[in-house]
Amino acid sequence: MQSLSNLEGISINMNKDLLIDVLENSALNSTQQILHHFNKIVPHWFLSLWFSKEKGENDTDYKKRMYISSQTFENECMYALYDEER
Repeated sequence: MQSLSNLEGISINMNKDLLIDVLENSALNSTQQILHHFNKIVPHWFLSLWFSKEKGENDTDYKKRMYISSQTFENECMYALYDEER
């Protein structure tokens, strides 16, 4: 998170709405890459503890199954994943 702070000039006590605005509207490729990592990759890695890839399952089908299963909190997972249209 320090790298985002340095890149965008944000502080730890910045207003939440302003922080979201700065990050969502950043033109910096580095910022977008960091946000993509935390938004798209980390949640899937964490939920893989609840949803193992099945034998013969391709990545696309695995991701779809993880989304659907998480939305019903199958295996008592901690959160649900939803596709975000942008």
